[in-house]
Parts: sequence; structure tokens; C-alpha cells
Amino acid sequence: MISLEITEGKARIRVCEGVFYNPHMKMNRDITVAALRVLGARDYLDAFTATGIRGIRVALEAGVESILNDKNPRAVKCAEENVRRNNLSCEVLGRDAASLMHERSFDSIDLDPFGSPAPFMIAASKSAKKLLFVTSTDTSALCGSHPEAGLRKYGVHLFKTEYYPEVGLRALLGFSARCLAVFEKYAKPLMTYASRHYYRAILLIGRGARRSDEMLRKTGWILHCPSCLFRKIESLPSSELCPECGEKMKLMGPLWTGETKDRSFLEKLLEELEGEARELTERLLEELDSPMCYDHHAFCRMKKKSASKMEDFLERIREMGYEASRVHFSGTGFKTDAPFRLITSLI
Repeated sequence: MISLEITEGKARIRVCEGVFYNPHMKMNRDITVAALRVLGARDYLDAFTATGIRGIRVALEAGVESILNDKNPRAVKCAEENVRRNNLSCEVLGRDAASLMHERSFDSIDLDPFGSPAPFMIAASKSAKKLLFVTSTDTSALCGSHPEAGLRKYGVHLFKTEYYPEVGLRALLGFSARCLAVFEKYAKPLMTYASRHYYRAILLIGRGARRSDEMLRKTGWILHCPSCLFRKIESLPSSELCPECGEKMKLMGPLWTGETKDRSFLEKLLEELEGEARELTERLLEELDSPMCYDHHAFCRMKKKSASKMEDFLERIREMGYEASRVHFSGTGFKTDAPFRLITSLI
């Protein structure tokens, strides 16, 4: 039984009964296709293909050989039908994704499972030669809402903060770095973003023990004060009192503390995008690449003051000689290199 026919990009597909298709992930797929047009790849594994829409679009729009995989037999049949429907000859497999990636290497791999990518990251890290695309929809484990799940799945100690999307993205990047390092590989984040119900990272992969060691030095810990909202980055975990208010600080990590994007790549990507995906990329280009992320309204609540206009507040920071920007995932979030006391004095 056929439930739906859709057109997305250049692809025309049928969404078969019992096979998952998420229209809200169109922007995610738009960016994937554009990234592969910019970067190129010998081949592309869509590890959890479902209808085949992502891999089919990559083949049609980026000209990259796509391998579509899903262990659900209904999805395999649906993907095979959609490959024929688009006059392609993509390889369609019905394998367990981890087993497949342990057995074969691919130039680029896309992990977009239902829930956590964690069970598949070791296999993907072993298999990927050039690019690794990672999506996580279990945001509660990565943002601190469920600390036990974050520790169990990703090996991170987290708690919920007002800047939890930043923490979640950096937890995902840190976990990815540790998995790649097992195979003496390293990653350069090209694009990392939080959108709707998921986190997404695009990683450029290389090989070498020295570069892998250098990558791991870009992981660290955030010491956060729940009382006054002061925070700082440490390379190793420590326990201390807040230098601003004297309360005990809480520890989060290990997290990625390095760069989360490559400006040159984003500028090239921008030329390939339109609509929502282009708007997101523009916001990422404007955003400071720093783990020091704050929330304007959280400061205002703490100081029992009414919130000023965000742009006026940021401009006052810039007038003091510091950088300041909005963040892409929140209307009240901002990043700055200004000292904490200066920030709070301007509230």
C-alpha cells in the first residue's frame, strides 16, 4: 500500500507504508547535498536510508555514488523502488549499519538514526575516509536533561543549563573526536548546528596519530556556577569555588572546546543554498566560534531587571572593544569574549 508521493529537490519518491519519512529534515538534507557538491566524494553511504530520499538526492544533485542501507526489509523494498523511479542504479543493502561499516570503507558516511548515533560511531569512525555526517535526535541525553543517559551513551557528565544547545553540540563533537582517535584519525568540524529536535555535525576526516593527539587537546571541561552564571573552560576536570560569588561550581565534560565550523566552507556552501538552509548558514557565519555562550534573559532574571533589546545590549559590549554575536539556536542567546564582570555590569 502506497501512502504518499512527494517531490524534494530533484527526487521523486514514494513513502511506503511502514517506512519513515520526516519532512522537517528537508533542510538537513538540503545542506548535505550542498556540502557534497562543495566537497566532493567518491561515494556516500546513507546508513539509515528509509525511503532513500537522502541518498537519492545526493546521487541526483551532487553526482556522488550513493549506497543506500537499511535493515528494515520494508525500507529496502521502498528504497529500491524509489531508486528505479529516479532512473538511478544505486546499491541498496539490507544490512545492520554497524556490521556494514566494520566490513567496508566509504569515502563519506551519513549517520542519521532514530535516536542516538552512539552505537554506530565506532564503526563509522573506522569506515569513513573523508567525511562523516552525524545527526543526533536524542537531545535530552546531550543537553543535560537526562544526565545518566549522557554518561551512558556519550561518556559525558552534563546538567541542564540555559545554553544547553551549545553544550549538546560540543558533547557530540567531543564524543566523535574520541571515537575517531581510537583509529588514529582526526576531525575538522566544517559545520555544526542545532535545529528543531536534533544536533548535526559535518566532519572532515584525516588520518595520523599526531593530528589525532592535537585534536584531543581541543577537548576540555566547563566549570559553571548555577548561582551567578559564571563559567570558564578548563583542560582538565577540577573542583573549585566560584571566583565571583563563592558558591560551589559544577563540572560538565569532556566537551569539544575547539572550532565548530570552517568559515571558508560555509561561504562556499552559502552559494549552493536557498531558503531556510541559507538563512541558517548566514547566522552561523555571523556567530562567534566560542564555547562561551550566555543567555541575556537568564542574566536579567538573576538580576531582577527587565530585558533590553538584544542588539542594543550586544552593541554596548562591542563599544567596549569586545566581540559579541547572537547564536543560531536561540533568540536570547549570545557569545562574547568580554569578561564576565563586564557582561553582568551591562545588564
